[in-house]
Amino acid sequence: MTRQIFVLGFLLFASIPMWACDSCGSSITAGDGGLLSQYRKSFLSMGWSQSAFTTLPPSGESADDRFNTFDITFQRFLSRRLSARLYLPFQMNVRTYPENQLSESGFGDIRLGANYTFFMHIEPDDPFEVFLDAGAGMILPTGQYDPNIHDRQLPENFNPGRGNFGYVLQQTNSLSYGSLGLLIRNTWTNFSDTKENYWFGSQWAGNVFFLWEQEI
Repeated sequence: MTRQIFVLGFLLFASIPMWACDSCGSSITAGDGGLLSQYRKSFLSMGWSQSAFTTLPPSGESADDRFNTFDITFQRFLSRRLSARLYLPFQMNVRTYPENQLSESGFGDIRLGANYTFFMHIEPDDPFEVFLDAGAGMILPTGQYDPNIHDRQLPENFNPGRGNFGYVLQQTNSLSYGSLGLLIRNTWTNFSDTKENYWFGSQWAGNVFFLWEQEI
């Protein structure tokens, strides 16, 4: 038992990783395309979202961050079970101090993904439907990235792009009964190190949505 504790302690102190948040929670959303991506149809959409984060340090000025994302999402069903998706964001990030304001804007990283429905329950006379999906994707370093952004008093994660490759794993459960539905989604996102050895870290997002479909 003593040997096991010693080995664990050595590993903890021998490796000290460093990471940063991905826009401080701005990725905790329904995912690329939002809830529209759960419609089992091909689509092209344009969207906007905003996330806010307030820093209250023990000393110094507080900062209010706003992350605005304008995006284009294209989803194409290649078969009844297989779909592919492309996501292109444009970021407008603003940090407000009590006496001044700083901003950074530009195109973000392109995301490519595929989704496969490995289980479905659909019966003509049964209002209860179930879809279980699994997906994977890549994040390409195509967005605007400045490794020296901190020289302008902005944090690394204010860059529209991440400056490195990333990958996404996703599992989605869709259940519906008539016009009511339940969506449970788990998403794991991970980035590799940048050329400057900066790591944005990994992120797990769990979402639960209750849906009500109404014809207009």
